[in-house]
Amino acid sequence: VVTNTASKINSIEAFVSFPKRLLKVKTVSRTKSALTLWAKKPAWSNSRGYVTFAGGKQHPGFRGTKVRVIAITFIPLKAGTASLRYGAARVLVDNGKGSMLPLAKKTATVRIVAR
Repeated sequence: VVTNTASKINSIEAFVSFPKRLLKVKTVSRTKSALTLWAKKPAWSNSRGYVTFAGGKQHPGFRGTKVRVIAITFIPLKAGTASLRYGAARVLVDNGKGSMLPLAKKTATVRIVAR
């Protein structure tokens, strides 16, 4: 999650961790992504509990409040509250200087309920 949506974004790199006892990645999709160049295509490890990727878009970059970068589909393994943590995340502005944007949140919480 980025705080400054007025700036155009040039590239994003992220390491997203998830609780492997609660969630399992089924797929990671780049379909309809704002990113068009991939330095590191999305990859994941269910045994270690992470998803990682690095990509960008040529000048003039992109901006918006609801822009898709990747879509992660999880399979719930059991009920509970799962925290998705964005560690080692870098979001760079399309200004030719490599300026980084601050992240508003570094954690997203997902509640998993039993049927």
